[in-house]
Amino acid sequence: MIKQEFRIKETDLLKDIKGKRLERIFYTEPVFGKIKLDLSDYAIVISNEMHEANLIGDEEEVTYFTIDKVDKEYDFRHFDDDSTVTSMDINEKVTSIKVINDLINYNDEYEISYDVAIIFVTDKHEYIISRDWFYMETMEISIDKDVDDILDKDTIIEQYRGESTDLKVEIVRISRDI
Repeated sequence: MIKQEFRIKETDLLKDIKGKRLERIFYTEPVFGKIKLDLSDYAIVISNEMHEANLIGDEEEVTYFTIDKVDKEYDFRHFDDDSTVTSMDINEKVTSIKVINDLINYNDEYEISYDVAIIFVTDKHEYIISRDWFYMETMEISIDKDVDDILDKDTIIEQYRGESTDLKVEIVRISRDI
């Protein structure tokens, strides 16, 4: 089984956020590679960047989430470029955090388990940061939406199947509280 899930260090960083104020979210348009969340006394950067991995029998460049604690002044942009940074003022208390994981069975030959979204539940809203397709560095920020509407399982199955109708692809989606 291939696992692209949060490590203990990253899970601990997420646990630390509960009870803190989420002041604002910084991102570029389009949301590419990294998103920065400013909390009351520090920031975290959620990255969705390329890494080499053995996937379905071949070495592939795939993306997966990582999380790092940074200073609020950290320039989070994916590349040192002139991309426009946008911010969303939040100023809400984080009450809980959920991680959404997809377990994909690919033709009964491979299982791929990867975290596809993080939901920051505040006292007013749910902020969802979701990954795009396994080979893309793009992310999406959604507010108060259903994860299944953002990450449609049928679309994901089609991406794995490609043009082959003979491949069997199944997805089990799991939500876990951090």
